[in-house]
Amino acid sequence: MKLSIVAGLLSLAFIYQASDSARAADSRLVIYSAEEAVQDFAERYMREHPNVDVQVLMGSSGETNARVAAERHAPQGDVTISGTDPSQANPDLYRRVAGILDLSQVDKRFISGEFDIPVEVFPVIFAYNTAQLASDTAPSTWAELADPKWKGRLYMGNPATSEAAYKAMSTMWAIGGWELVEKVAANAIITEGSQDPLRALGDGEATIGIGVENQVYKWADGQAVKAVYPKDGVIMHVATWYLVNNSPNTDGAAAFVQWMLTPETQAYMAKTFKGMRPSIVGAAEPDDVPKVGDLVVIPFPDEARSKRAAFNERWKSIITSIH
Repeated sequence: MKLSIVAGLLSLAFIYQASDSARAADSRLVIYSAEEAVQDFAERYMREHPNVDVQVLMGSSGETNARVAAERHAPQGDVTISGTDPSQANPDLYRRVAGILDLSQVDKRFISGEFDIPVEVFPVIFAYNTAQLASDTAPSTWAELADPKWKGRLYMGNPATSEAAYKAMSTMWAIGGWELVEKVAANAIITEGSQDPLRALGDGEATIGIGVENQVYKWADGQAVKAVYPKDGVIMHVATWYLVNNSPNTDGAAAFVQWMLTPETQAYMAKTFKGMRPSIVGAAEPDDVPKVGDLVVIPFPDEARSKRAAFNERWKSIITSIH
């Protein structure tokens, strides 16, 4: 039993190669993931299923989506995880869930398409470095991030490449329209990766960093870095899993994803990884983060969902004019 982890799918020219014997349908499972915690689940799954060899290949949502598209004629991955919905652009690359998985226990609010498998949920929030900012002066709303005093001190990802950043931009748009987005963008240092703002925060380079809850808590210890749940609202980010069509191990992929949705695995996830909330109904909410009922939850705007290309073009024009 072995877990193989390949970090970074930065070059789509790299194609994973495996011999037919090593790629036996009942033994090897390949998962494309932007979430490091999947490595832990893979190890746990293999302890329960010693005949399965799970390989986790790491990359951003954009990279994993592009990789599945590049491999359309010879799929190498069995499961891919994305914060976006790659099936909208390439429905032929993914398997419809009906008849394959039982999603009756999944909260229907998180299912937006016939290919979607919501596994984990977390709000998009921000955090601040206490060495640079006292708690009584820290911003508590998205609107406050528009204050010019944060110029060069606020870090966020690029909405065109980071789903966390796109959700953050969409939250600001829902609260204050493009005017608020433009003002916050004028203050921000834009990074390509969704975790880069939080690394900068933890390293003391940034004062404020924007990210999804579970990534924030990789750095936020409540002392040096503190999480903020904006009072003017948060959008819930759903980490959605997809079954790759015509993949080498279709049965194994379905079995693994169904296992991720069991109450036992969902409870383990919430207990082990702070800020990773269960997607199934009836699951106990984690005790170490605010309850969903205590947050001001903003629905992901339909316009931001359906007009993503136009939103990203508007963002590009904003950044170009500012920077």
